[in-house]
Amino acid sequence: MDGDFNKFKGPENSHNFEINRLCKREAIKEQKQMEKKGHFVLIHGASHGAWCWYKVIPQLKSVGHKVTAMDMAGAGIHPKQVHEVQSISDYFEPLMNFMASLQPEEKVILVGHSMGGYCISAAMERYPEKVAVAVFAAAYMASPTLPFVTISQQFKEKMDSDKAMDTQFGFHNGLDKPPTSACPGPNFMASKFYQLSPPEARLKGADICWYELGQDLTLALTLVRHVGLFNDEESIKAVALTKEKYGTVPRVYIVCGKDNILKQDFQRWIVENSPPNEIKFVLHDIFRQFTRKGINSKMDKKNIFDNGRGSSPTSMLTGPNYFAYDVYQLSPPEEKELFIFFFSPITTIGFRLFRIKNYVLASKKLQNNIDE
Repeated sequence: MDGDFNKFKGPENSHNFEINRLCKREAIKEQKQMEKKGHFVLIHGASHGAWCWYKVIPQLKSVGHKVTAMDMAGAGIHPKQVHEVQSISDYFEPLMNFMASLQPEEKVILVGHSMGGYCISAAMERYPEKVAVAVFAAAYMASPTLPFVTISQQFKEKMDSDKAMDTQFGFHNGLDKPPTSACPGPNFMASKFYQLSPPEARLKGADICWYELGQDLTLALTLVRHVGLFNDEESIKAVALTKEKYGTVPRVYIVCGKDNILKQDFQRWIVENSPPNEIKFVLHDIFRQFTRKGINSKMDKKNIFDNGRGSSPTSMLTGPNYFAYDVYQLSPPEEKELFIFFFSPITTIGFRLFRIKNYVLASKKLQNNIDE
């Protein structure tokens, strides 16, 4: 009897061993995937706060990343008032405190937008061993060969003639002294910061009525604060950088073609004079380019004739205008994960489904197919 039992015991143990081996392999694979996840530290631009990353944060978290967005001193809901922030080193003190609190073996991905570029640059200089990579999104990117003063001078030369518009200035040292702070006004915000802000839509019968102001602009108008104008010697020294520290951290620069503060030519000037390890480009206008009002959305459908032009179409490719106006007319392109269908009118099961995370990329892909 025991012999009969042992006859099955061997294969059973072998089977269990194989299951354990596969489970262990999957556990190791999952652990490696988790190790690839990063800790993103998001630093806002001038007059803004951690709140401006509210769309980015959930997207990063949804794929498993850890995210920390913080207010610089006197920004967002930080308790300090602008007159208490005497220099740029006071301004980015919250970031320095955070970096100092990290575990010795922990590394973060620093992301700075606009003025936030100076903040993450200072963090790279002081804590290079704690930064895996630094990402400059249409940001000031100083370097050992491109100092703060040079960038400031170049920026002033590139600014528009209507650079101030309805910006409000603060004179905390007296009206007879240069301004010490600035806060952008509604017109400045609408034309310089949020000209691409997607409008809020509501249904009225069969029509779509567009509000005059976009959601992001409306939010920003209630939350922006004065920011210091840091031109003092202490601020210049605070963002002085070295090759030995700052220079050891990999840098990625994201050129935003439609930024109306740091214009594209200014961003290109930065990367040319202080080349990063990698450059990325953001094309804001693809959606608008392919979905202009007045275009008949039905016209960018493309019939496919697998059996020759003289025969009936065997399949159809829908174009970006069709998707924009007839399928996803209420979906802001940067917020939704859209589904694009290629289908055959003859074969009922001839559906192919492609999951596209960004409608902008989807529109570009479709337009290329149509042009071919």
